[in-house]
Amino acid sequence: MLFPQSINEYIPQDAPVRAYDAFVDALDFEELGIEMDAHKVGCPQYDPKAVLKLLLSECDAACARRGLRGNIKYQKSNRKMT
Repeated sequence: MLFPQSINEYIPQDAPVRAYDAFVDALDFEELGIEMDAHKVGCPQYDPKAVLKLLLSECDAACARRGLRGNIKYQKSNRKMT
């Protein structure tokens, strides 16, 4: 069995994870005031942008499991939880 040359070949073109990837890549962490010094915080093995992409993807999956796709539903649910 031959494997694809890239993991990108496993991900559909319309998958939400592609939007998260593009969004996080477009962020300028320095402009946002986020320091990217591996010696000061976090585990140096993990790229902060990769961790943010994972976090966004998991939040979306958690909302989907709860049936919270629309922004209004999410806001109402969030108010109930706090």
